Amino acid sequence: MNKTGLLLLAVGVTSLVIQNTFYGYMDADGVIHDSLFLPIGSFSLVLSLLVFSVSGARCLLNKYKK
Repeated sequence: MNKTGLLLLAVGVTSLVIQNTFYGYMDADGVIHDSLFLPIGSFSLVLSLLVFSVSGARCLLNKYKK
């Protein structure tokens, strides 16, 4: 389960770095232009946090259950 969390974390960070480096800008009219990398990166980071939280909770439960 930790490999999944690490993969999601890597995808999220990479997507947000790509978004901030290449695609995010504001035009002369004040309209923000974003790509699909922003929601993909945010969603991946939230999912990785959820996976790490569930994995940590399961580890703690197994440790104290015995």
